[in-house]
Parts: sequence; C-alpha cells; structure tokens
Amino acid sequence: MGQAVRRIDEILCRAGLVVSAVALVALMALTGANVVMRLAGLPLGAVYELAGYCGALAVAFALAETQRSGGNITVELFTVRLPERARSAMLLGNAVLFALFFAVIAYQVGCRGLTVRSTGEVSETLKMIYHPFIFCVAGGFALLSLSLLSSALRAVLPAPVSR
Repeated sequence: MGQAVRRIDEILCRAGLVVSAVALVALMALTGANVVMRLAGLPLGAVYELAGYCGALAVAFALAETQRSGGNITVELFTVRLPERARSAMLLGNAVLFALFFAVIAYQVGCRGLTVRSTGEVSETLKMIYHPFIFCVAGGFALLSLSLLSSALRAVLPAPVSR
C-alpha cells in the first residue's frame, strides 16, 4: 500500500512538473520574442498578460513536486531537539493540517474560477477568457494538497523493505 501511494504521488507530481516546465518555457519564449521585436520597433502586445498566466501556471504546478522532494525551506531549530516519536507526530500533524489548508485554497480558487466563468469576464488586453488558468491554479493547489496527504500516509505506513 505504501509503495503504491509513493508511486502515484511521484507520477502526479512529475506530471505537474512537466506542465510547469512547459509554462516556464512559454514564458521565456514570450519574453525573448518581445525583446527581439522591441529591438525591431514592433513590440508584442499583451505579453505582460500572457506572461502572468504562464508564471501562475509555472508556480502552481511546481508546488507539489517541490513539497514531495523536500525542496522547500524547513526550520529545524526546535524539532531537532524533540524525541523521534514527537518529531514524527509533528510532521504528520503538519502534513494533515497543511493538506486541509491547501485543499481549502484550491476550493476557493476554483469557486473564483466558476464566478469568472459565469460572469463571462475576459482579460483586459486580449479580451480572452481566462477562467481555465484559474482552474489550473486551483488544480496545482489540489495537487499540493494530495502530495501533503501522501506525505502524511508515508509517515504512518511502514517503509518498504529493501531486498
């Protein structure tokens, strides 16, 4: 069971990382093209708007993999002095608490996306619908929440035995 949870978590987080990488490449391509076109005297319109959407996607989908791989900042000033059981309980509690917190954020961002979609709101410069980007950011937070729950399960389930 623990191995399956680890594998599913890894696959989902890596998929989010791929989406994040594509968004980051698109962001760099847009910015580079705008710089070149500005030098030619023909700046691209709405690059700032599109760059904002790409940046939001890049960050939102990288959150889960960053959490899974431990790429975030942890302060162990007090926890290193705790007994192993207390430290494990604290890690478990944090994972569950933050999983719930980010699930609420995902829900609220998703609700905002539904509101934007139902009102027919469009972006200011390009006049394009942008609620799909909002839903993608909500998905990134949901993925982070699932990854945190997976961390909580890993803390509870026994580690796999190596042969």
